[in-house]
Amino acid sequence: MVQPAVIGLAFAAFLLGALPSGFIIGKLQGVDLRTVGSGNIGATNARRVLGKRSGILTLLFDAGKGALAASLDYLIPLAEGTASTLNPLYGICAIAGHCYSPFLKFKGGKGVATGLGVFLVISPAAAAVGLFVFACAYRLSGFASVGSISAAAALPIAMYFSVSRTYSLPEISAGCVAALVIIINHRSNIRRLIRRQELAAKQASGDAGKNNRHES
Repeated sequence: MVQPAVIGLAFAAFLLGALPSGFIIGKLQGVDLRTVGSGNIGATNARRVLGKRSGILTLLFDAGKGALAASLDYLIPLAEGTASTLNPLYGICAIAGHCYSPFLKFKGGKGVATGLGVFLVISPAAAAVGLFVFACAYRLSGFASVGSISAAAALPIAMYFSVSRTYSLPEISAGCVAALVIIINHRSNIRRLIRRQELAAKQASGDAGKNNRHES
């Protein structure tokens, strides 16, 4: 039987992930990120619309809440040796909270930065592989969406074939679920990529950001 404390911490991790960092940072500057640029509250849209510093802050806060959620069993241990089972659960709850935030009518970001924070705790080596794949895919394509999708797909593969350590089934499962959630939340980008419309969307988002910064 699942302990009530586990359910409570999983819910806390969900609420932690649900804190809409980019939305809050935008609102502090009088901007609703949901209505400008790509309409996303993540670091990429925050950078394009609000500027580099706001983008970095959004990235750090989103990754930070993921890392904190994935560390809950280290911070509040419920039983000895449960971290490899419970921290992946808490991490996935945080990613779900970020993507489907109750504070934003169960809408949110795409889970990339929060997922990065989660797996920097669960599997730093796999997270490093994901970052490398992101950088390569972004460099080759010019699209953050391609980098994010590629990194998400690479994450569970890197965990499965890791030579640094053997990951537990809950950890690898968390990698698969995180990848699936992130890719699903990029479905509009995938459609635009197939239709060769992603460049136009990127340019429109960048133009909206320039106009917003000029106005402010």
